[in-house]
Amino acid sequence: MLGLKYDGSPLSIKGNFYKCASGTSQPHFLSWMPLDETKRTFHQPKSFGNIILS
Repeated sequence: MLGLKYDGSPLSIKGNFYKCASGTSQPHFLSWMPLDETKRTFHQPKSFGNIILS
């Protein structure tokens, strides 16, 4: 799915998980890693954390 090759060793990638509900009656945002609150930059590498796939 990610286009990564698994050789049996843990694989480290960077990313973030987030949920946006801006168009609801109670807008809210949630992310796994901290974001710049003034811009909500979900896609910026500075907002990514290490994800270990094993």
